[in-house]
Amino acid sequence: MHEPSPAAVFAALVATAVLATLQLLVPSPVQARWCSGPASWSSFSPDQRLVLTYYYYWYTPGLVDRGGLVLNPPDGVLPDRRSMDWHARQLADMAEAGVDVALPVYWGTVYPWSSKGLDALVNAREARLAAGQRVPPLGLFLDTNNFGRLVAQRPGQSVADLGSPAGKAALYDQVRRFFREVPACHWAKIGGRPLVVVWQAQPDGVSLTYDETVFAALYDWFEQDFGVRPFIVREASWDVVGFETPRPVQTDEVYMWGAALGGPFAIGGTVSVGPGYDDRLLPDREGLFRDRQGGANYARGLQWAIQSGKRWLFLETWNELFEGTAIAETAEYGRLYIELTRTYADRFKALDVPPPAKAPAPCSKKVRVSC
Repeated sequence: MHEPSPAAVFAALVATAVLATLQLLVPSPVQARWCSGPASWSSFSPDQRLVLTYYYYWYTPGLVDRGGLVLNPPDGVLPDRRSMDWHARQLADMAEAGVDVALPVYWGTVYPWSSKGLDALVNAREARLAAGQRVPPLGLFLDTNNFGRLVAQRPGQSVADLGSPAGKAALYDQVRRFFREVPACHWAKIGGRPLVVVWQAQPDGVSLTYDETVFAALYDWFEQDFGVRPFIVREASWDVVGFETPRPVQTDEVYMWGAALGGPFAIGGTVSVGPGYDDRLLPDREGLFRDRQGGANYARGLQWAIQSGKRWLFLETWNELFEGTAIAETAEYGRLYIELTRTYADRFKALDVPPPAKAPAPCSKKVRVSC
């Protein structure tokens, strides 16, 4: 049997020490919280057709009042990550739109609001389930932009090198904290495995380095901590960034970001669609714009998604108001995009429904049939 080199043994010991230190900083799991509703409301088979959407929960009344929004919340609905009522309304609207999985956009440990906002979201979902209402379970959407601040907070620790012990531990720590803060009964599970969706490999403000085994430690450590292997979906840039020749990074599935501006996109078993894009009100942006065309652009993308034959449909996004990619209810469009989404989501999922049995031909003197 091949024995590990001293360097490999040392790296493993360093990673273990880093994780042990991080473990002291992680709050205890909240698995004891009561959960209502059947377990099947959070679980899906690997071959099931699913509609998933990205849920931005960073809002507070103060952030909204500062302006700069391309789209605005409807009258009487004030986005607030601390509000159970706001989260509950969003989850109910997602269910009405035919969305199966909500993907909270998680910025990890470097932004306190990212963790604190999850508590109100979990309580909102629990309240809906307790009332007998089926609403989407929660998968992790890890926004790798958090690494820009993470690297700044940990100088000299090689956090940006995801092949190093410190880098692997930092990546896993962001994932672990989400699943410790969200009770297991609220996890979206694929074949019993918690869903993890990871954003791009080239986040703002930092250059990440890694190899094709970048997620191997994440799989192993998650299974050690939680007793189950995660279902990881990577963004397609992980196969390209940092490699002279593109190579597939090892995860369960792959998707493409950017559909709101340039899609639809299809890759692997997924297809991504968005309604339009507009960052012209944001400072230090390029001023990119894609016209919604009154919903026609979105409808064409959804029809293309149905024809793509892919099994997972990512909607970009549920409620990003600054870049104008929201399909949630807004002051500008009302519930138009919720209604469009439901129409096409039903068609998308109906592809798995067997056609009804053909009715027997009626008896006729002119046509010979068995009667």
